[in-house]
Amino acid sequence: MQQDAFCSVIAPKTGKYIVEMRETSYRGDDASTYRLHIGKFPRPGVAFPGGGKPGEEVELKLLGDPLGEKLAKVKLPETPPLDFRFAAEDEAGAAATGLPLRIIDATNVIEVEPNQKNDNATRGELPAAFCGVIEKPGALDRFRFAAKKGEVWDMNLIAREIRSPLEAILRVRKASGEQLAASDDNAGRPDSYIRFTVPEDGEYVCDVVDHLKQGGPT
Repeated sequence: MQQDAFCSVIAPKTGKYIVEMRETSYRGDDASTYRLHIGKFPRPGVAFPGGGKPGEEVELKLLGDPLGEKLAKVKLPETPPLDFRFAAEDEAGAAATGLPLRIIDATNVIEVEPNQKNDNATRGELPAAFCGVIEKPGALDRFRFAAKKGEVWDMNLIAREIRSPLEAILRVRKASGEQLAASDDNAGRPDSYIRFTVPEDGEYVCDVVDHLKQGGPT
């Protein structure tokens, strides 16, 4: 989870402005240091997709900046550090803090809308990194894949790690619709995790939805 705050504003008119900062519970001590960066640099909220393969060049959509969505390309390192971040930049400068990207040797499968039903769920071949956006309240994404009896698949949903506010629920179903497993937490953290043992050869569907049925571009 990310607890450091950021705020992007388009000034409504010329004049003097005040920036106020405090500790969330009105506490503090001598160890509560900080650095506050203020500038005209871009500061999107998230990058989509949220990662890629080692050494791969990925085209990102930068979402959540008040100046609108932008595109950027990033070459991911061959040997990724534990915490790789991409800093958005333009003619006004580079963001003071970067957007986390997850680097893993799995092919990105980008959602194709509409994908709210089992029949139109976005298809992918495992192992894969299924990438989507719950872009409005009440939205649901579904991904479909084939699996064989006895296979064990780790389904690890990453949202908070890449700065998404999504409070995800993850479900696994048979293609017929029968629910087999569900998770809305992972060891006390808000991202979901399921270890799924395939009961029989066939096709299966993963659902992703926000716990409170919220949604938005980030």
